[in-house]
Amino acid sequence: MIEIDYTPPPTIKAFMLDDSFIRAIIGPYGSGKSTGMVMELLRQSAAAPLCADGKRRTRFVIVRNTYRMLEDTTLKTVFEWLPPGAAGTWMTSKKTYFLSFGDVESEWMFRALDDPNDVRNLLSLEVTGAWINEYREIDPQVFINLTGRVGRYRPDKSASRGWFGIIMDSNPPAVDSFWYNLFEVAPPEELQRSASLGDRPMLRLFKQPSGLSPEAENIENLPENYYQTLLAVNSGKSKEWVNVHVHGRYGYIQDGLPIFQEFRDLHISPKPLVAVKDRPVVLGMDFGRTPAAVAVQLPASGRWSVLGELCSDNCGIERFIEILQPWLKTRFPEHNVTDIWADPAGQQHSQVDEKTCFMALRAAGFKVRPGPMDLETRLGAVRRVLNRMVDGLPGIVLDPGCKMLIKGFYGGYRYRRVHRQDTP
Repeated sequence: MIEIDYTPPPTIKAFMLDDSFIRAIIGPYGSGKSTGMVMELLRQSAAAPLCADGKRRTRFVIVRNTYRMLEDTTLKTVFEWLPPGAAGTWMTSKKTYFLSFGDVESEWMFRALDDPNDVRNLLSLEVTGAWINEYREIDPQVFINLTGRVGRYRPDKSASRGWFGIIMDSNPPAVDSFWYNLFEVAPPEELQRSASLGDRPMLRLFKQPSGLSPEAENIENLPENYYQTLLAVNSGKSKEWVNVHVHGRYGYIQDGLPIFQEFRDLHISPKPLVAVKDRPVVLGMDFGRTPAAVAVQLPASGRWSVLGELCSDNCGIERFIEILQPWLKTRFPEHNVTDIWADPAGQQHSQVDEKTCFMALRAAGFKVRPGPMDLETRLGAVRRVLNRMVDGLPGIVLDPGCKMLIKGFYGGYRYRRVHRQDTP
């Protein structure tokens, strides 16, 4: 019989207590993510319903992008906590660990996506659940297919159905990735259509704190000054690498420098923001074929509160106004929102009817003023509030529902890389 002494860090504890069908956790190097996943599979194995013969049977698939990675990292973590012989039998030919202790019998199948046979087998598996290790490196279509394979293993049809689902861990992915959109924007339609979960939440993401913050997790199991040493030996790496692997922040696809490198997680409110009654709400607006607006309020404290965003796609200004007006009445029923600071490009005349976006907004009752033309003036205004602290709090805070704006601040807004050619 194995004995395990494990106390989960706060974020992993919250992860374990959640009942979402798909649960993921992101964080820096060394934060105990993989160990937490092992403990969660073990916990679900021990909590499975009893079969008629008194055994608790489960089957899990553990996925990594390459078999070398499975061997070098994932398997080693599993064996560290559940050593073969004491906890079960490892069968190399089947890439399967058969756990057997007490009343628990559980199959843990390890599958790598660099093996075509493994990929084909994934599409026909019947399992209790799945663990995707370093999910940012996995083909999203494999993940989508896996959602239909979990909950299919029923060793005893007379027993009640126990837990089923997908757990995942990773260093933070890029903001331009499928994975960012999955958790921070919206799940793809094919996933939403396939979900049949009743009252159970579909998915939830958990974020661990920076390795250099006072709340850093798993520090007691790391060498002294682990993250300081990590920074020193990787001093040649980019700030982007440090953000992802030390601070546990989202990355970006580097086609140029990020515009707002001052943005941090602390600029995102942990809960929805509510407009102050006696302070005006002002809109900022951009145009083109994807008009967008953000609602901003400057409370008496001097902090900017970005209360909400409204985005569109392939939409003219008149159609956008039809969407904007009811959104404002619903979102801010106690405010008469009419003031707009807008992209000065909105004063350009249309080639079709000579109208401008400013004209259309004024005809709808809005008071529109152009923002400054100079780009650095506009960017500098945002940088100043990102760098400012007011009474120990950030000078600007965003409602967590501002998904597109947050994505831009995390690195979606970046300077275009200019490729120069030598002239003869």
